[in-house]
Amino acid sequence: TPVWTLSDLTGITTDDIAITYDLANYPMRVYVQVTRNVSLIGATFKLHLVDSGNTLTEFVLNVKVIGF
Repeated sequence: TPVWTLSDLTGITTDDIAITYDLANYPMRVYVQVTRNVSLIGATFKLHLVDSGNTLTEFVLNVKVIGF
């Protein structure tokens, strides 16, 4: 089971980011939505993926808000 987490938030808070899933149909897919606020342009964060059994390597995606 995938476990998604956020870290290294710069110019953004967890309240500004919504993470949703469709585990039944797309277990390895995550949907990330950022609050529509132009002051968040340029904000960055890291999105981490690990499996709940902690048997696979962690994957990290560096994310930057570039526009709306």
